[in-house]
Amino acid sequence: MNLPNEHYYDLLNPAEFTTGSDVNKCQIAIGKAGTKYLQTKSKLLRSCWANVLAGKTGFTAPPGCPDTDAKTVTKLAQAEQKKVAAICKACGAGGDDDENGACDLPGSAFTPAQIGFEPTCPDLTVPSTGTPCVSNVTSLAALITCVDCVTDFAIDCAADLAVPAAMPYPAECNAP
Repeated sequence: MNLPNEHYYDLLNPAEFTTGSDVNKCQIAIGKAGTKYLQTKSKLLRSCWANVLAGKTGFTAPPGCPDTDAKTVTKLAQAEQKKVAAICKACGAGGDDDENGACDLPGSAFTPAQIGFEPTCPDLTVPSTGTPCVSNVTSLAALITCVDCVTDFAIDCAADLAVPAAMPYPAECNAP
């Protein structure tokens, strides 16, 4: 199984590593922004689940986290937008100034092949949404979607594993 850190760094073109080139800066941005999003989402879910398990008013399972807490959902959306903007900016696609979750200049972005990203996203399914990750990675937008999907898969599986009394461990997490 490909875990997020493999997509952030291990599956990138190593010929660009330490060159300081624009492609290398893009690679670093994918890793840094993806890792920051993973850390932020993990922290938010941990806090949300602590409130659910403590029986705090307004926190219930199901639906579980993050759906039980509007503040968590809002903060996750903000973290996602920051990740997209950072990757778009560093990878030649102009950032995300209008904050719509898409690169401002997608036609000028490095291709996944130039970045050294694998051409197919892994065959995983995000437990909380049922979203399949498997897809062709042919654009920077598809690369970002793949990184999101694999990250969400890993975080959701870890979060549900940490709260067995509140949520059963999803079958999707037993991926090969």
